[in-house]
Amino acid sequence: MNAKENRTLRDVRTSRRLLGVPRAAHATFSEIKAILFALRWTWAWPFLGVLIPTAIGIGSWLVSEQIYQIGRVLILMALALLLLKTFHQSLSARIAARQRISISLASITALALLIYSSLGVINRIEWKHEVVINLPFKTSPLLTEARKHRIIWNLNSYYRYLSNIGFDFPVDIPPVQISPPNSVNGGGGSPGASYFSTLTISEDNIDNPAVIRAVYSSYIFNRAIYWPAVLKQGTPQSQIDADEAAAWMMGCYFASSFGNRIVCGTDAAPGRWLDALWDARRQYKHESVDKLMYYTFATWNSFPVKYPESFDKSFRYHLIAGGIAQGIPNLDPILKRHGIDTGPF
Repeated sequence: MNAKENRTLRDVRTSRRLLGVPRAAHATFSEIKAILFALRWTWAWPFLGVLIPTAIGIGSWLVSEQIYQIGRVLILMALALLLLKTFHQSLSARIAARQRISISLASITALALLIYSSLGVINRIEWKHEVVINLPFKTSPLLTEARKHRIIWNLNSYYRYLSNIGFDFPVDIPPVQISPPNSVNGGGGSPGASYFSTLTISEDNIDNPAVIRAVYSSYIFNRAIYWPAVLKQGTPQSQIDADEAAAWMMGCYFASSFGNRIVCGTDAAPGRWLDALWDARRQYKHESVDKLMYYTFATWNSFPVKYPESFDKSFRYHLIAGGIAQGIPNLDPILKRHGIDTGPF
């Protein structure tokens, strides 16, 4: 230990005695010193020169593996560190103030452009790999490119959610058209090609993703369940009514489940079923209830509709079949609380 270090040590000890710092606290000073040393070391270019490229490399690999969120965060953190270090370096440089400001502004601008372009590249990669639906739009001055982009992304996310549950719906979606404010929202058409149908969104709901999702959901479940029954000659009216109620129930349930919030009114006749299923989601995992409803859909389309004269009995019959497949216990206690018929078949 040289003379300078000895003097520093004596000064520290003297300061401690004058301040009344007990000997037990001496270790605290050493820990603080170690922490400050570690911070200075990690903020030095040799360490950051390894950390920043590594984070960018791992982030880029995650993006290529379609783990976009984590990859995006890693790349942004690395670029933010680079920005802060460059800014700190320019402030501490021994140069004229005007020159320091110019260098700081130039580095901030360059890195901001780099962050913006990096996010743009990641977003384009994500769009290319994730968007699977084909969604046309009818002409309207309200349907700007930004709005079209948001609507496509919203419906594509919902479509992929349904696919992950097990549904195999067509990727071709009917064109979106805009109706006047406070008017109809709905998906109308036929079970034929998608361009014979339309998704109608009122002007006041054009920026409401929940409404747009509910409109598409209504269309796709009507197309799968209700419209075939209507077009099939000789279908009893009681079965058509049961199919219509089942299509409404499933379309409303899944559109609501996606955002974990009920997005359609429950005052319709099957609405109490939606309330009951929401109670079931609180008691069991929502993924289990989603699967239960998927199996109910599968049995509805696979088995003949039973008890069409009573929707409660008919839907419960198919729900029990789906519950057996999914391993969910009997939901009768929950259904009974909501006034749903749980009598013997």
